[in-house]
Amino acid sequence: MTTATPTDPGMNGKPPATPATDEDLGAFYAERARQHREYVAGCIRLADKAILALQPRLGQGARLAVQSLKPGAGQTQVSPNGILQENGVAVFGYGVDFEPRMPPHAVHFFLSVGKLAGDKGKPDDWYVGHDQENFSMPSGGEGAEMEPLLAHVVGALKTEIVAAYPTDARQDKARDGMQPKDVKAERPNADAPKAKESV
Repeated sequence: MTTATPTDPGMNGKPPATPATDEDLGAFYAERARQHREYVAGCIRLADKAILALQPRLGQGARLAVQSLKPGAGQTQVSPNGILQENGVAVFGYGVDFEPRMPPHAVHFFLSVGKLAGDKGKPDDWYVGHDQENFSMPSGGEGAEMEPLLAHVVGALKTEIVAAYPTDARQDKARDGMQPKDVKAERPNADAPKAKESV
C-alpha cells in the first residue's frame, strides 16, 4: 500500500507557482474600495453643488431640505438623503417648503448623479439627472454647465405647483357639466326633511 505525500515544488526543478497577476486579492480589494469611496464622494459633491446653485432660484421664503430615503434591495445608503443603486447611479431626495408657517405646501424631487467612464484617452463624463433627463457635467458642474439642469428642475417644479394649485376649470372637463371621474353627484333624497326658511 502506497500513500501519497506532498512534494516540495522546488524539488522537481520547477519554481513555485506564481499568481496570474502581480497584486493579490487584498490589494485589488483595497484599490477598488478606494475608487468606490472617491466615486461616492464625487456623486455627493456634485449633488450638493447642484442644490447650492438651485437655492437662489427658489425664492427667499422657500426652505430647501433633504428628504430621507431608505435603501431597498440592492441599494446602499450613502447619505441621509442618498442611496447608491446597483447600476452605480446615486439618487438624492429633496423637498422645498414654500410656506413654512402654513400647512404643508411642499414639492419633492430627486436628482440622480453618476459618472460614465470615458473611452481610452477621453475623460470620464459626470452627469446630473432629473425626471429621465440627464445633463452632462464634464467640468464637474463648473461655469454655466449647471444652467440647463437648473432650468429643467425649475420648470418641472413649476409644472408640479400648477397641477397642485389649479386657478380655473379646464374647459374640456367643465364645459358640459361633466363630473370628475372619482366624484359622484348625489341626488337629493326626497324623503329627507327640508330645511326651514327663515322669515
